[in-house]
Amino acid sequence: MPVIGGRYLAGGHDVAPAVGEIYRGPMTLGLLAGLLLLAVGAVDLARVGWRNGLPRWAIVAFTAGLCFWLPLLPRTVRVADGLLIGLGGLGLARALWRDATGRRGVKAAGEPGGGPGSP
Repeated sequence: MPVIGGRYLAGGHDVAPAVGEIYRGPMTLGLLAGLLLLAVGAVDLARVGWRNGLPRWAIVAFTAGLCFWLPLLPRTVRVADGLLIGLGGLGLARALWRDATGRRGVKAAGEPGGGPGSP
């Protein structure tokens, strides 16, 4: 970032004073616009997933994590958001994987008659 680079070239080696300049500058508007678009996309994904029978607990967790994700919040809140996104994403991935293998008649590895290493 230009602010941090400028401080370093001026002889400063501490990044902490630059944080205020970074989050109060014009980049804040870009950050907020991006986060707003992320929330809109998450809600749209949730709406489509809800209609198509994906697990609702996973949709709610994933969408809540994305909608409330804000890098400016304390670390504990960001960790909780990450857990929501991760758990919801795993639930959605599992449902999509099962749906994809079930529709095509393909058996997953580990199932009788499935891929390598199957019984």
